[in-house]
Amino acid sequence: MIPPKFSIIGFTTTVMLAAAAAAAVLQERGARCNPDQVILGGKFVHQDAPVKLFQNEALLKHNELRAKHGSPPLHWNSTLEAFASARDQTCVFEHTPPPRTYGENIAWGYSSKDGAVQGWYDEVANYDYNNPVFGYNTGHFTQVVWKASTELGCGGVQCPPYGLMITCEYYPPGNVEGQFADNVLRPA
Repeated sequence: MIPPKFSIIGFTTTVMLAAAAAAAVLQERGARCNPDQVILGGKFVHQDAPVKLFQNEALLKHNELRAKHGSPPLHWNSTLEAFASARDQTCVFEHTPPPRTYGENIAWGYSSKDGAVQGWYDEVANYDYNNPVFGYNTGHFTQVVWKASTELGCGGVQCPPYGLMITCEYYPPGNVEGQFADNVLRPA
């Protein structure tokens, strides 16, 4: 039997259910297995591990892309994650209305946070470093690499029929008028 706590967001659900099913089979065969553990890569790990992998996917991709622009690495913030996750539960594809405390990127239709982050970053092709201002076709990219942002939290939830909705929140927020030249640097 699969414990209810194995019902997790997004694409990790499949991983969790498969791992939980494997753990249940082992338990039936007499293996000692804590129901709060799952099997990943042949090892027992805590049941929250796939969620941590989901978080790390977004954080690592952000930091990989930020490094190209000389921006320091972001750090995971559970408050931002909770805000993003609660916001995603609405399955409404629009930004949080002002006033906002956090910077925000949202995406729909990607199969992973990694893919969404890359999609936001790909707006770099439209950014004019000689005219460093906000643009509706570059605002996701500029938030991803915004040098002054130091913290990140992301959420994700399946929103039928559109698929995975992903939101990332940033603190301090980016895309501040008059600060683009100092915060959106050319790739090294």
